[in-house]
Amino acid sequence: MDTKPYIYKFSGFSLDPIKQVLSYQGLAIDLPDKSFQFLEKLVLADHQLVEKYHLLDELWKDLVVSEWSLSRLVSDTRHLLAEYVSDQDIIQTLRGKGFRIHPKVKIELVELPTTPVVTKTSSVSTPINTNPKRKKIIVVVISLLCVVSLSVIWFYLSKQPQEEPISLSESMSDLLTVLPVQVLTGDDQDSWVEYGVMTMVIDELQRFPKIKVANMNSTLSNLENVQFQYDPEAIFQQVCPALGCKQLLLMNLTLTEDKRPSLSYQLILGDNKGTNFSFISEDILEASNMLLEHLLQSLMPQSPERLILSHTYTNNHMANQDYATGVSRVYHGEFQSAKDYLDLAIKREPSFTWAKIYQIEVLYREGKLQQAEQGIQKLMKQALDIRQNIFLQNTLSNIAYSQGNLEQSINIANGFLDAVEQTQDKDLLGATHMNIGTSYQAIGKIDQAVEHLQIALEMFQLHGFKLREAQALLNLGNTIWVGNTDYDLASQYYQKSADIFRQLGARNYLVYAKHMAAGIKISSKRYAIAKRELKEVVKLYQELGDTEGELIAQADLVLAALKEQNLEEAEKIGLAVYQRSVEQFTYPRSIVSAYVAITYLNLKQFSKAKMYIDERNKYDWFDPRPAFAMIPASYAHATGDFQEAVNMAEILKIRLGKQWNIGHQTYINTFQKDLDQGESSIKDYANLY
Repeated sequence: MDTKPYIYKFSGFSLDPIKQVLSYQGLAIDLPDKSFQFLEKLVLADHQLVEKYHLLDELWKDLVVSEWSLSRLVSDTRHLLAEYVSDQDIIQTLRGKGFRIHPKVKIELVELPTTPVVTKTSSVSTPINTNPKRKKIIVVVISLLCVVSLSVIWFYLSKQPQEEPISLSESMSDLLTVLPVQVLTGDDQDSWVEYGVMTMVIDELQRFPKIKVANMNSTLSNLENVQFQYDPEAIFQQVCPALGCKQLLLMNLTLTEDKRPSLSYQLILGDNKGTNFSFISEDILEASNMLLEHLLQSLMPQSPERLILSHTYTNNHMANQDYATGVSRVYHGEFQSAKDYLDLAIKREPSFTWAKIYQIEVLYREGKLQQAEQGIQKLMKQALDIRQNIFLQNTLSNIAYSQGNLEQSINIANGFLDAVEQTQDKDLLGATHMNIGTSYQAIGKIDQAVEHLQIALEMFQLHGFKLREAQALLNLGNTIWVGNTDYDLASQYYQKSADIFRQLGARNYLVYAKHMAAGIKISSKRYAIAKRELKEVVKLYQELGDTEGELIAQADLVLAALKEQNLEEAEKIGLAVYQRSVEQFTYPRSIVSAYVAITYLNLKQFSKAKMYIDERNKYDWFDPRPAFAMIPASYAHATGDFQEAVNMAEILKIRLGKQWNIGHQTYINTFQKDLDQGESSIKDYANLY
């Protein structure tokens, strides 16, 4: 390795061979070692070709691997660089030969003063971008090291002469066998897909005990003795008698007419050849994620939750059937269908009080808050039993929450909590704790929020309320993300909730879980991936007719643009979301007001910023994240009142208590420094920390 004290700069990146650190605009990137070593060899070659066989020998010393491992490494390294510079082709492929830094990319050699050698692990001088570990989440790119290590293990074992094919157990006949992907793009750099996507699919399917999938090593070992072609008409008879399998997964990678990757799959069971589903994206890994999501929905045995509703029935059997179907639709987010069935139940039985109560629930969930309140007031004039009264009080609490009156929401729920406990209705009791917890989270009282959400989660798990359990996991993920900034743990909660929603066929909630998993990537500074996933989520919300969800996802796109310092895009999307939110959707209106306010602070349009700060202050919603909790203080600072900025930050510190973190402290330190020096040093109020 070149140990001269040089730093190599290109496209905003700085590569330090001594410290083994790659950074972008001063922020070190958490880059896997193999990707760093690969990039280092290209940079040191100074636009010259680095042959692929040299890379294979140097990067995988003493191991026998195939070219797909190198192709996958190149693809993932490109993907990591694109998170920071999305519009440049930094790594160029020379077909059949190798790779180099693209000639159009300028490499600047900067000599540094001689300093002691500092290893990567001991370096403390460079801030590290602590992105959450890449978990096996469908909407998240699969871990490079996981894929490479699995492939290395298999290729190493498969090359040993003494190794016999792994024998198949009798249970193999129950397994789904995943075949390598047939790559038909004619592009050498796509060769990693053959085994890389195969690994990705098998890894993901093995997370679900109810899906029996053949081990990758045994499949590949036994395929060495099988002659087969990727022909859906013949492949089952060619492969399954030898492997003992019951079902095959056949995948192909092709290009569309406009040269975009198209990844398709087909499930084959004997003579039964399933539909061929195709997924098109500019990014092969994104197409792989789309394929996996669809495949899981095809393979996962859905087990719709059985609701216990007998205590709410009337004597009209037909009305009860329509009512039960309507309630099920409510809990799965299918509101128009729910309304139709509930209307039919009431038509059959006009005195069906519970059907009327769930009609109000539909109005609330559709965002028709005023109509829902009027319906509650009308029903409460009738004689109701204790469960009916509590259910309506709970809906009133939810309405107050949706209106941004969070303290009122908590007070209403706490007021009937004792009565709920007396009913012994575990579902309702858990739901009440969950509602209280989400309200506490929204006003920034994280400890109280976690306490109530944990009670709800344990209650749902103990009594087998799977849909409620997934909702509690989702809310815990939100709370931990916003309050404790533990992105890794929050992602785990989102993944668990998504798995349950998928199993129950609750598509609306599944989209919301995907939304949260995409949004958390903004906090971990993976903006390109976050924006791509959020745009897909917006489309899914539009398909579902969920306007509020769509607006919240678009608001997150505003945040991503703001974090990327693209103020023009942030303003454009933000104003559109603000106008569409009106008074009906207070939560997206509140959060986008905060994002637009910071946008105008950065644009130095202070009167506009003040208008959106005032709008945000109409609601009880509180975001404890540093940039947003500090908005009032940042406004004081931006308008020259440094002392007021310090005072407001000190008051916020008392309010946040244990939630105060290094990000908040960075703001107050900067405010104090500017007060002492008499001039502002802040140019970006969204990215100070």
